[in-house]
Amino acid sequence: ETTAYAVLTDLGDLVFLRSNNVYENGTRNTVVDINNQEYIGTVYTDVEIGKHYWDSWEYGYPENIFRAYVAEGNTIAPTSMWMWFCHCPNLESFDGTGFDSSNITDLSYLFVNCENLTYVNMEDFTAPYVGQLYNMFQGCIALENISLPNLSTEHVLRTDFMFADCSSLKTLNIASLSTENLPGMLNMFYGCNNLETVVLGEGFTFWTN
Repeated sequence: ETTAYAVLTDLGDLVFLRSNNVYENGTRNTVVDINNQEYIGTVYTDVEIGKHYWDSWEYGYPENIFRAYVAEGNTIAPTSMWMWFCHCPNLESFDGTGFDSSNITDLSYLFVNCENLTYVNMEDFTAPYVGQLYNMFQGCIALENISLPNLSTEHVLRTDFMFADCSSLKTLNIASLSTENLPGMLNMFYGCNNLETVVLGEGFTFWTN
């Protein structure tokens, strides 16, 4: 059975991968993935079983992360991505290709205050059991496009401040987002002063509480 890891390289790549080998959390190592590709850097464990704030990449070296992605041919299936990249000031891109979102329950605070983030690919995220989306992109002041066309919202309870202070955001696709079961969406688009195009589905209704 393979184990999921994240490796933060010296070049600023946070690479998610699977390996047949065992590595200790927080150690510097040469990690070999299931395709025999090597990645040298700081190793982080438990990436699929929830967020461990005190020993995560985000807590230890957030300023060293520039890019985040899954190694080619690998699949990562987290149960939560809460605060994964919170306050990572130099994160420029996130490619969600290779993530299996079928068990994710929490995406809140995922990219909050990632001030240099300009590229996000979450086109394939469905997350049918996600319940929390609040503050997901808050403060991503450089991000111009966000596309979440397949994100399931059947179980979503909160979308407060989801896109707040995304001051450069111009296009947004949330075609699958339904507001039918939401108790509220406080300041969901607060500060999105340059938003030009929003793709909404039939299940989305603007309302105030």
